[in-house]
Amino acid sequence: LLVYPLKRVTEEIKFNLLFTKEQKKEYVYDLYEIRLRELVFIINNKKEGFIFFAADRYNSFVGKLKTEFPSDVNKKLRIKAAIKLLERLRDIYPANSLYWNKIQQTIDTTRSLI
Repeated sequence: LLVYPLKRVTEEIKFNLLFTKEQKKEYVYDLYEIRLRELVFIINNKKEGFIFFAADRYNSFVGKLKTEFPSDVNKKLRIKAAIKLLERLRDIYPANSLYWNKIQQTIDTTRSLI
C-alpha cells in the first residue's frame, strides 16, 4: 500500500513514453486488467479493510478509461467476463451489505464501458 504512489508514477512515466494512441490504449487496458486483479485478490483473500480503497481506485480508473479510451469489440468481451467475475465475488457477501454494495457499484461502473 505504501508503494502504490511509486507504482502510479512508474505507470504514468511508461504511459508518457508511448508514441501512438493505439499503444497508449493497449497499455491502459493492461492497467485496467491489473486494477481488476488487485480488486479480485483483495476480495478473494478477505482483505475487507482494503475493499473500499481498491474499489474506489478501480472505479476511478474505469471512469478515466471510459472517457479517454472507449472500448472496441475485443475489449467489450474482456469487460463482460470481468463483470461476471465481479458478480461472483459480490455474492460472497450478504446481499445489501456494505461490501456487497461496494462491489455492486464496481459492477455498475464496469458496465458503463460496454
